[in-house]
Amino acid sequence: MVLLVAARALVAGVSFRHWRGWFGEVAATPGQARLDEAAALRARRVGRAVNQAARHLPLHCKCLPQAMAASWMLRRRAIPGEIVFGVLDSGRRGTPDDLHAWARCGGYTIAGEGEPVHNPVLVLTRMVKK
Repeated sequence: MVLLVAARALVAGVSFRHWRGWFGEVAATPGQARLDEAAALRARRVGRAVNQAARHLPLHCKCLPQAMAASWMLRRRAIPGEIVFGVLDSGRRGTPDDLHAWARCGGYTIAGEGEPVHNPVLVLTRMVKK
């Protein structure tokens, strides 16, 4: 919950260009990094924890703070991950959900749903150094 609140404050109070680099390098497309079974299980647990915490916060912690919190949690566990930013097709725009962000790990979305209807426009990938 603390990470969600911190992410929400960062999004609300600091320009994107100042914190974008904290979440990795720009990649051309969402990656398909392979994880061993133990790392995949830990990544799924991270996603469940972030989603559950977001449901219990009175703040409006939508997709981007959730993806940011998941990314921080993955980094602490030395698991590679990425944040994907997407947009709806031009014919479907005009709602508050035109833009969306989600966290991916090992080829799966772990925080933030909606990937199939949003086209990725920016991917921030953070690999783990061994």
